[in-house]
Amino acid sequence: MPPQQPSAPQTAPDSAPPSPASTASVPDAARMAVQCTECGACVRMCPFLQEHGTPAHMARQLQHSPQTVLNAYACSLCSLCSAVCPEKLDPAQMFMDMRRAAVASGLLDTAPYRRILGYEALGISAAFTLYGLPQGADTVFFPGCTLAGTRPRTVQAAFSYLRTVFPRAGAVLACCSKPSHDLGMQSLFNERFTQLYNRLAQHGIRRVVTACPNCHKVFTTYAQDMEVVSIYEVLARRPAMAAGHDRSAPSCTAALHDPCPLREFPAIHHAARVLAAEAGIDVTELPGTRRRTLCCGEGGAVGAVRPDLAGGWTARRAAAAPQKRIFTYCAGCAGSLSAAGRRTDHLLDLVFYPRRTLAGRMKPARAPFSYLHRLWLKLRWRLLLTRGTDGK
Repeated sequence: MPPQQPSAPQTAPDSAPPSPASTASVPDAARMAVQCTECGACVRMCPFLQEHGTPAHMARQLQHSPQTVLNAYACSLCSLCSAVCPEKLDPAQMFMDMRRAAVASGLLDTAPYRRILGYEALGISAAFTLYGLPQGADTVFFPGCTLAGTRPRTVQAAFSYLRTVFPRAGAVLACCSKPSHDLGMQSLFNERFTQLYNRLAQHGIRRVVTACPNCHKVFTTYAQDMEVVSIYEVLARRPAMAAGHDRSAPSCTAALHDPCPLREFPAIHHAARVLAAEAGIDVTELPGTRRRTLCCGEGGAVGAVRPDLAGGWTARRAAAAPQKRIFTYCAGCAGSLSAAGRRTDHLLDLVFYPRRTLAGRMKPARAPFSYLHRLWLKLRWRLLLTRGTDGK
């Protein structure tokens, strides 16, 4: 069964002139214009909507000025608007469709996004990908790009633990291509993710264990015939058995930030709190948590065109935990909040290296070292999974 693909506008062939975006190319717009009551619940929560108006207002704008589809590139796609809507509408889907319409109409200038698109291209290149698929494996660990680069030893520890649960598990280093997806480049995303999916399916992979929230959302959306489970859920089933866990580690009070791509995954929210408690963390719930969590500022590549809006989200989230350290289970969130001056650690570091993490000695790598670390991890897993060594 191929990956699920949404009914979205596709990029026009090179020989065809761009067609103007309209409400017809944004499927939810007409319904949003009528059914949104403009109660303001989403606007109160979102700087983007405070600037551009209610979802109904934005939908009506499309009828008169098709180029307003470009306004969606200031939206972080965090879906908080959909989570708080009393009418159960989904403005976030409309904003995503606006981005797809912008691409299909030839309106998107990709120049501001060269860095993130280059990062994705590198992540699917032969130099940085690895498909470690042992014979008979039906499970793979898919840690994602940023976590593998910033914390390779933690990723290795997580994989070693995973193999105590699924002894024949393989591992894949690749990019899920969410950047092109979120920019509305649906044809490019479909092509790249289908190649990834087919490689796994042809080997008989039926279960994907993720560590990155964005990868988790992509796989659950587009590979619905595969079981997709987070490493946090796997660890929470036997938290005291995690490799390297040290029950003598000191405890502390800390805030827990839930990544917005996992807004609709309560089982992962619960697993994260189980793991934090097992490590001795007295968790302080932030204003806006679980399903109503706030974006850290990384979402939707907004920072490439509207750093003020992206920075506003980051500052808002960081300010919610004054004088508290933060734990999260997204490498991107950890980097964003750390840059805002809040000591932010990754939950997997806490699980596998608790004493070092609580002492502040776990330092995530930055470029260019993060790229070298991905290559180190690739070599290590290639030895482990293709040559039969113990990988140590």
